[in-house]
Amino acid sequence: MRRQNKKKSPFFGKCIAAIVGTAALLSFDAASVFAQDSLQLPLTQNDAEALALLDAGIDSADAERVRAKQEREDREDVVEVEFICQNDAYEYTIRCADGMILEWQVEGRDVSDAAPEQSLGRADRDAQAAPFGDAGTAETTDTEKGAAEKSAADGNTAAGEENAVAADGTVLIGLSRAKEIARAQMEDDALEFTKLHFELDDGRYYDYEFEFYSGNRMYECTIDAQTGEVIQLEMDD
Repeated sequence: MRRQNKKKSPFFGKCIAAIVGTAALLSFDAASVFAQDSLQLPLTQNDAEALALLDAGIDSADAERVRAKQEREDREDVVEVEFICQNDAYEYTIRCADGMILEWQVEGRDVSDAAPEQSLGRADRDAQAAPFGDAGTAETTDTEKGAAEKSAADGNTAAGEENAVAADGTVLIGLSRAKEIARAQMEDDALEFTKLHFELDDGRYYDYEFEFYSGNRMYECTIDAQTGEVIQLEMDD
């Protein structure tokens, strides 16, 4: 296991893909809001709110109790966005300086069908996306290549499968694949997810964190978002 006794910080880091000026990568109609020519930085509360809805794949007409508030976290200005959709609670933390999503979470009675990461780029297993705000193509680092190769070797990513690509160019297995890994670990295709969460742990590791029911028991699972390695799986007391 890569690391033990994982410590959570109040807010977490996470980077989204190059959504600005890359409308072809977006699958939500609100993508036009974030055309490179129109996006104003630092990000406003209104734009942060729209970006959160974009990433969640939720139309503003379907979101309730939407709240956006600017805060100061870890010496950075961020906007915290919260909203409800069909009784599921969504939370986003977005950095004002460049519009990067630093954290997202969705929680509810059954959020198995929730689909954050709609604003991320998509790429083949070995592909590499340009960083946010960079019109060029980022080079794949040895670390990222190793992670992709390990993921394929472990059977966590199929060749040619589309992965999510973070704004810094990091190739991720994506939420859908992470949920598949959790199901495989439990040998249960009918897991009922009650919480989905993504973070950049301690500024170093990309993790998915899930809570779900298998049968009548609740479990917590943490999965490395680059390699698909199951870091933690335990039954909730």
